[in-house]
Amino acid sequence: MHVRSSAFIALIVWVAGALFICAGFLWLTAPQGGLYVSGQVVVASETSFIVRNNSGIETEVIIDEKTITKRGRESLFIVPPVGSHVIVSGLSTEEGRIHARIIRLFENGKGKRTLKAR
Repeated sequence: MHVRSSAFIALIVWVAGALFICAGFLWLTAPQGGLYVSGQVVVASETSFIVRNNSGIETEVIIDEKTITKRGRESLFIVPPVGSHVIVSGLSTEEGRIHARIIRLFENGKGKRTLKAR
């Protein structure tokens, strides 16, 4: 009986150690400088677009072949059209732009949250 409990404890310690090492590795290799921006697309080209947030601040977003654009559950390979509302998640560049990794697309203002007075 004592042998079984010792083996079980050793297994738990080994699994916990492995999880700790994996978590540390993922933390060390995670990309740094992650940002997001949300707002309305005001200018669009093949490789970038500009998003204006609710405060009027404009941010340039760079896209490439690795960028994923989603509308609902559907994955698209398009540049968000002018006038659509987006949430962009990506990495910051030295020039102050965002290199997009994921773009959530909300057309016709769907998904745009506004605060209402009570």
